[in-house]
Amino acid sequence: MAAIDSYPMATPACCARASVDAVALPTSKSMTARALIISALTGGNIEISGAAECQDAEVLTEAVARGSKHLGASGTAMRLYAACAAATPGWEGTLTGVARLLERPVGPLVEALRKAGAEIEYAGKEGFPPLKIRGKRLEGGEIDIDASMSSQYVSALLLIGPTMRNGLRLRLKGRKVSRGYIDMTVAMMRRAGIDVEDHGDVLIVRPGAYREGTLRIEPDWSAAAFFFEMVALAKPGQVIELKALTPAQESVQGDALAEDLFGRLGVKLEGTKLRQTGAEVPQEMVIDMAGVPDMVPALSVALCIRGVKFRMLGVEHLKIKESDRIEAMTRNLRKLGFVTEYADGVWGWKGELCEPEADPLIETFDDHRIAMAFAPVRLKRPGLRIERPEVVEKSFPDFWEQFSRALRQLEEN
Repeated sequence: MAAIDSYPMATPACCARASVDAVALPTSKSMTARALIISALTGGNIEISGAAECQDAEVLTEAVARGSKHLGASGTAMRLYAACAAATPGWEGTLTGVARLLERPVGPLVEALRKAGAEIEYAGKEGFPPLKIRGKRLEGGEIDIDASMSSQYVSALLLIGPTMRNGLRLRLKGRKVSRGYIDMTVAMMRRAGIDVEDHGDVLIVRPGAYREGTLRIEPDWSAAAFFFEMVALAKPGQVIELKALTPAQESVQGDALAEDLFGRLGVKLEGTKLRQTGAEVPQEMVIDMAGVPDMVPALSVALCIRGVKFRMLGVEHLKIKESDRIEAMTRNLRKLGFVTEYADGVWGWKGELCEPEADPLIETFDDHRIAMAFAPVRLKRPGLRIERPEVVEKSFPDFWEQFSRALRQLEEN
C-alpha cells in the first residue's frame, strides 16, 4: 500500500522526470470486456485490437483464456462471464471473488439465465455470488429482465443470445439504467456480424455465429472524464492535450456525453485539446445520470467546486457499485465543505456549506473512480491527500503519471 502521507500526488516518483507531452488515455475496459466475451464465444477467433490493460481486463482475460474462476473485485467480469460460462457446453465450476464482489447482486441475471435453460446455483447467499454453474447450450426464447439495477444483466444476455437454440427476445422491465452500455453492446455485436433488433424495451437476437475478424477498442471516455473535470476547475485559457479520443459522434461509448456535460462548465474540446473557455456557468443543473453513472463522481465534484447547485436523477444504482458511491461522495464532499443530500434516487447539492477540513484525506473505499474524481481538487486544495491511491489500477493503472502530466501542462499555459 502506498504511504498515505508521503504519496506525492502532483509529481509521483514514477514520472518526475517525464517530459510534458499529451495525456495518454487507456482504452475502454467496457469495450474490452465485451470483446473478450465475444472472442470466448467464437473459440478465440476474434482478434482484439488495443485491449485495455487494467485489473478488470486482466481478470476477465484470465477467466476466458485460462479458466480462472476467481474474478477479484470485477462486477463486470462476474456478470458477463457468468452468462458466457452458462452458455458454454462442458464448462463447470464456481465463480467467486473478493468480499465486496460477493455483496453485489446478480439475482435478476441468474433468474433470466435460468429461464433460458441455464443450470446455476447460489453457492452462498441467495441472489449473490459465488455462483455454481454447469454450462450447456441454452434454449433462449422470450425472457424478461429487470434493467433497473444494472445494464450488465442485459449486456450479458445479449452477448450469448446468438448461441441460444431459439435466439433471444429480451424485454426490459423497470427504469433502464446505463442505457449507453447496452447500446455499446449492441454496436459491438453488430460489428462482429450479429443482427440485433433494438426496439427500445425489446431487443431481439436470432441464432447465429459471430463473424471472425477484429474488434478495435476505443480510447476510454470514462477515463477522459477526469481530465475534462481538471479543465473544468482550471483557469480561463488553460489547456490539456490528449493523445487520442474517438469523436463523441463516432464513439459507441455512452460516456462521450462528457463533452456536452463538462461543456456547461466552460470546457471545450478542440481536436485533441481540452480548453477552459472561461464561459459563464449555470447557477444550477438538473441532470438525468441514469445512462452515464460512471460520470457522476467526476461531474459532481466539478459542480461543487465551481459552485453550481445540482440535482442528479437516476443514481440509485450507484449504491451497489465498487463502493456505495453515493455514501462515498457524500462523506468526501463534506470534508471539502459541501453538504449533499440523497433521497429516492435523486442526489444533489442545494448550496449548503459546512466547515471544510484542512488538508483533507479522501477516503476511496477501494473504489477507483472515487480516487480519480477527487484528484483534480488538488488544483484548488494543494494539501488534499488520497487514501489508497493504488486503487486506480482497477481501470487506469498509470492514472497518477498522466494526472501529473496534465498538471504540468496546466502550469505551462
